Parts: sequence; C-alpha cells; structure tokens
Amino acid sequence: MTFTNSVSTCFKKYYTFSGRALRSEYWWFQVFAILGSIVLGVVDSIVFGGSYTDTGVLGTIFSLAIIIPTISVTCRRLHDINRSGWWQIGWVLVLLLGYLAIFGLIMTTASFGGVLVLVFVVLIGAGVLWPLYWLASSGTEGDNKYGPDPLA
Repeated sequence: MTFTNSVSTCFKKYYTFSGRALRSEYWWFQVFAILGSIVLGVVDSIVFGGSYTDTGVLGTIFSLAIIIPTISVTCRRLHDINRSGWWQIGWVLVLLLGYLAIFGLIMTTASFGGVLVLVFVVLIGAGVLWPLYWLASSGTEGDNKYGPDPLA
C-alpha cells in the first residue's frame, strides 16, 4: 500500500474499528500524522508566533481531526495480528502509571528516588516498546477471528 492509498483508506474508514489493516497502511498513516504535525507546527509558529514545538491552533485542529482514524487504524492493525483493539487502553494505562511514577519521584524525597526511577523506566519502556513490537509484527496468515487476510 502506498502513502496516498494508506491516508485515503484511513480517512475512508474513519470510524471503522472492525477488520484488519496491513502494516503499510498503519505505518504510512503514522508518517502522515508526524509530517502533518511538523508542517503545521512550523506554520503555526510563522503565522501565530512562538516556538514550532508549541501546539498551535492548526496543529491542535489537525490532531483532533486524526485522533479517531489513528485509533481505528491501530485497532485494525491489532486485529491483523489477532489481538483485540482494546489493548490500546492498556498501553495508555501503562504510560500513565509511568508518568505518575516520575511525578511521585518529583514529589518524594531522594530516598525513594531510585525505586521510582526504576518503575518509571520499566513502565515507560513497556508502554512504548511492547506496542511497537506488536504493531511492527507481521499479520496472521489467512483468516482470523477479525476477518479475512488483507494480503489475500
């Protein structure tokens, strides 16, 4: 699947949380999201001032416009590896716990700092590397419980 095919497919399937998505569909849409954020960040900084790393008006609108298709293509990508799309909630919870651990580090004394840093590293590592591994894995061959093989 090409870049343009992927982006158009993801927008056509804006609210489609069933079925399966190829790796190329998922990853090309992620490239689109990253490039769109960078370009609109630069445009926001030129038009509205401030740093290109600040979330401006256009960047916020773009992020809101792609949040549902991003969740849906991730759900379909997980379906391709025979996993439930609900795993996304688990990733968010793991990342949230990691951030809470680092916030706890800031709020506690130095005696607990080493333990909280370890918890932070483990949780953030798991919350980032585990999803990346799954999303980069090849899909199950043939039909699975989420639908027919998109490569067939």
